[in-house]
Amino acid sequence: MKARFEDEKKLFVEVGAGVVVRKTPEEAQEVIKKQIQRFHEVKMHLTAQLHEYAEEFRRMVGKLRRKRVKVNKC
Repeated sequence: MKARFEDEKKLFVEVGAGVVVRKTPEEAQEVIKKQIQRFHEVKMHLTAQLHEYAEEFRRMVGKLRRKRVKVNKC
C-alpha cells in the first residue's frame, strides 16, 4: 500500500467551535494572530467589567457599614 502527502505544507488549525481546517503556515499564522488579538480584546473587556463589579461591591460595603453604624448608635 502506497501513501503520499498531497499537500505536506498544510497545518491543522482550530478556527473556533471545535472546527479544525487545513491552512498553509502563513494562513495559520494569520489565524493565530487574529485569535491572539481577540483574546486581548476579551481580556480588556473582562478586566473593565471586573473593575465595575469591584466598584459596585465597594459601594455596597460602604452602605452596609453606614447602616451598621446607625444601628449601633440606636
